[in-house]
Amino acid sequence: MKYDIILLDADETLFDFDQSEYNALEYCFKSRSLEFSDEIYNEYHNINKNLWKDFEKGKIEKPKLVTERFRILLSELGHKIDPADFNLSYGEALSRQSILFPGALRLCRRLAQSAKLYIVTNGIKATQLRRFSDSPLPPYIEDIFVSEEVGSQKPSKQYFDAVFSRIPDFAPLRAIIIGDSLSSDIKGGMNSGIASCWYNPHFLPNTTDIVPTYTAQNYDDIERIVCGGGKRPVPQGIVSVRYEHTNKKALVLFPADEKIRKNMYDAAPDFNLIFTDPKNEAMPELASECEVIIGQAPVKYLQMSEKLRFVQLCVAGTEPYSSPGILPERVHLTNATGAFGLAVSEHMLASLLCLYKKLHLYRDNMNDGSWIDRGEVKTLKGAAVLILGLGDIGSSFAKMVYNLGAYTIGIKRTAAEKPEYLDELVSVSSLDEVLPKADVVAMALPSTKETVGIMSKKRIFSMKDGSVLINAGRGNALDSDALADALIYGKLGAASLDVTDPEPLPKEHPLWKCENALITPHVSGYYHLKNTLDSIAEICTENLRRYANGEKLKNIVNKETGYAEK
Repeated sequence: MKYDIILLDADETLFDFDQSEYNALEYCFKSRSLEFSDEIYNEYHNINKNLWKDFEKGKIEKPKLVTERFRILLSELGHKIDPADFNLSYGEALSRQSILFPGALRLCRRLAQSAKLYIVTNGIKATQLRRFSDSPLPPYIEDIFVSEEVGSQKPSKQYFDAVFSRIPDFAPLRAIIIGDSLSSDIKGGMNSGIASCWYNPHFLPNTTDIVPTYTAQNYDDIERIVCGGGKRPVPQGIVSVRYEHTNKKALVLFPADEKIRKNMYDAAPDFNLIFTDPKNEAMPELASECEVIIGQAPVKYLQMSEKLRFVQLCVAGTEPYSSPGILPERVHLTNATGAFGLAVSEHMLASLLCLYKKLHLYRDNMNDGSWIDRGEVKTLKGAAVLILGLGDIGSSFAKMVYNLGAYTIGIKRTAAEKPEYLDELVSVSSLDEVLPKADVVAMALPSTKETVGIMSKKRIFSMKDGSVLINAGRGNALDSDALADALIYGKLGAASLDVTDPEPLPKEHPLWKCENALITPHVSGYYHLKNTLDSIAEICTENLRRYANGEKLKNIVNKETGYAEK
């Protein structure tokens, strides 16, 4: 064990304080018959955060802080309520919130096998102690040190000196503090002379002069570091690597591990690479400073950036980024076409076989504890499978079903030579002719003005009786209500949807009640398959290298069609 005295921050490291804070504030408003909204919570959150920063710097005393935050909020909302009384209600409600992040209990249980664990937290003693005691953590924690009780707060040396004096046989070299706050936890470690681990699950940039000994992006990282498995001390900038000789900045918004980050650094050594999460509160400022953005930043921030020159999407679909007027002409747009074929086509095949073999119905049997034979099943051998959309995903799926003996009919928007894995290749103008022939219609279309609504009610009801429809492209390519009708009335045999219109599909939509509908929440692609993330990273890294060296980019999106150029 590298460290056997572990100081753990509480909120946003172990406890989901944001959710606890939201629940408590919602209770205080609704118990007074006052309107409450996400906007009100966000305003309070910002007020409270700024005041606690002032408290850490010694600019405000705690008795004033706890009422001042509500005085400001209630005044802005026009409510004439005593802020001290409101604060008492809030403190009571907050003390009943003991929401741990998934994996936090497991982490403490595992670390406690070989180390002594202590919680170090700023806050109000009564609130923090009750939240802690109501959680499942006490068996694994030796003691908890709350700033109000200690008499000073993180990151002051006085706070840590008081903590160290109460830990038996304390030795600085054996101790490490782990927390999410650079200004409180990591600076506290620096002030007190012990190792520190910055818990940074959202890939936030470090734009300060505070240097953590380690950086961890998940609980497994923490365990490896504490137990001596950390590969290296992490210097300042492991999340935001800065080069003093350049003003070039690239914002990376997908989960990049150490290997991916290193490859990207090597691909563009003259760029300052900032790895973060799209939900980062600093997104407006970060986006406005970057020449390159890799990932799906909110469109409104891209439109505000004068420095932006290149957007690399981590998805194949290009809407709304390719829509007219969204990106200035000077901005290059590329996508991740080629990264999703394996994952999505395997999902489509698995769904189709599930429906053909009635495995979804047998799963229903299990839920009811029923031993019922669901009868006749189908085979892909000799089945006519129509593939609507022959990009990377559609082509991969066509190859799979062709190899399983299906008769494959491909539909492509432009003329092309027929590949060997297709028995027929026709243009989209022939869709109405081939639809009635197909036992399976598999859709893998992007969202463009030509594809929206392409599977209309008329076309759905022109399909072969008992046929199966699969959609893994975009939900707006088909009429969801008409599909539900076709399933309910027995026109179609089954349908598999990984995408819907709208998304999420409303709970009251009839498709949820269709026995022969298999619905997944747009998960066939994303990053669930490691191969997909690796492929996305490879495309992004290569295009970053090309951009940095002035070379032609791959997967350039034609903003008129929404498709990537070959």
